Amino acid sequence: MQWKISSKHCCLFFVAILYSGSISAHGGVEIIGNQCILTVGPFQMLFTGYQPTISNEAFCDDIPSQGDTIIALDFIDKVLRTMSTDYRVIKDIKGLGLNATIDTIGDAEEIKNSTVLYIPPQSYIHGTFSIEHHFPNGKYIGIVTVIDKQTSRSYYSVFPFTVGQAKLSLVFIGGVIFLILLATSLIFNIKKYNGH
Repeated sequence: MQWKISSKHCCLFFVAILYSGSISAHGGVEIIGNQCILTVGPFQMLFTGYQPTISNEAFCDDIPSQGDTIIALDFIDKVLRTMSTDYRVIKDIKGLGLNATIDTIGDAEEIKNSTVLYIPPQSYIHGTFSIEHHFPNGKYIGIVTVIDKQTSRSYYSVFPFTVGQAKLSLVFIGGVIFLILLATSLIFNIKKYNGH
């Protein structure tokens, strides 16, 4: 079996990597286009984070560096305005990362002991709320709980995030893979050309 890698194939692969980086999931948080969507059961919220003393840029999931942070949640589904919403951040002491779910983060006592931020349940009739907190470097899990007051049913979104932890982006990784494939293609083509 002979592999033939052309520069056209490399370009198509690179475009696919770039596209996959534009729609990525991070637990209950998903980047769609240029918006960060937080899914809580069947409902959705816009999620935006800021560190105004450090940068003017908004972030979606991982917090770039330790410091004062503002997180804003805006309800996409208007029915959320009639429900109670709470917000909690716990340290990821179990190292669950992307495997964190409401069932794996621990029992009530473990959650209470690892909590670094808690905003009790309340209704947000205007469909928006924000949180300000100073996060030190580390690994965390965010938990948004929405309670339907009429049915007493709870919906959860569990999403891991890091603070001040550098990580490679899919675009960077895709670029490296592209360069490796391009170099491989060039080497094969040079060998083929010199062989004739």
